[in-house]
Amino acid sequence: MWPFKRSKKDKKKYTNSIVPLLFVSRWEEIAHCRADQNLQNLHSIEDAKQKYLSACSPCPVCGKSAVQLSWLYYLDPENRWPMQGGWMTVCDQDEVEVDFFVEQQEFYSWEIVETERNNTINQTQLKSESETLRGSMSCPKCKRTPQQLSWFWFHSPQKDWEALAGRAGWMSICDVCHIQVEFLPALMS
Repeated sequence: MWPFKRSKKDKKKYTNSIVPLLFVSRWEEIAHCRADQNLQNLHSIEDAKQKYLSACSPCPVCGKSAVQLSWLYYLDPENRWPMQGGWMTVCDQDEVEVDFFVEQQEFYSWEIVETERNNTINQTQLKSESETLRGSMSCPKCKRTPQQLSWFWFHSPQKDWEALAGRAGWMSICDVCHIQVEFLPALMS
C-alpha cells in the first residue's frame, strides 16, 4: 500500500523546476499507466477480477470495497530494477494504491538471462551449489515454492562490469509462468 498525496503547496514548489524530471511519485506512474490505452487494452480487467477479486483488500483510508476501486494494469518504468508488471487496485478518491498482483518481473532482459542460463561452463562448474536452496521467494504469480523453481548462476554482461554496474549471483525462474522470481547477487562491481 503506497499512499501518495501531494499538497497544493508541494505542487507549486516543484512547478518550473528540475525536480519533476528527477522525481516522479508512484501515483504519477500509476496515472501514466492508466492513460496508456495500448497497455490497458493488452490485458482483460474481467479476467483480472475473476482471478484476484477474492484476494483484494478494501481501501485503507475510506474503506471502499475492491469492487468499488479502480483496476489497471501497471508496468514499472524501464529504469526500475527489478521491473515489475501486474494488476493493481487503486482508490482514486484518496490517491492510494491498495493491491498489486505481480504478473511479470525482470531483473535483466530475457535474452541475457537465457544466454546465462544456457552457459554450460558456468552451470556445470556450479551445479552442486545450484541444487542447494538459495532463496525464500515463491513465484508471485503461481506461488510455486523456491524448491520448485529453476535456479542457476547468473553473470551480467561485460558492459555492465565495465560501467561498474555488474552483478553475479543466483537467480530463480518459474518456468511455468516465465517470470524471474529472485536474484541474489553474490558479486557486484
